[in-house]
Amino acid sequence: MRPAAEVTQSSVACALVEARAGIALLDKLSILYSPTSQGLDFVPLLPDERIVGRLVLAAGAQPTAASREFCGELRGLIEEIAETIPGFGLVSASR
Repeated sequence: MRPAAEVTQSSVACALVEARAGIALLDKLSILYSPTSQGLDFVPLLPDERIVGRLVLAAGAQPTAASREFCGELRGLIEEIAETIPGFGLVSASR
């Protein structure tokens, strides 16, 4: 396989596929919020991928009120998505 293009936004990747420029490899979260998914077929790859995200703070810094609020909102969003997608969810935090 020789990739011809690399993009940083899933919406661009989907637009290129819809224009018949090739195929795209997307993660589950990108597929969920792809605004241009009408003319696309999403084919799962096996085995399922596992994507682990991490929030990053400066070493020794105390989280601000805004960062704690953001983490709460993010946790709620992940829990909401997990209700509809098997295998999607939170793992225990580690530092």
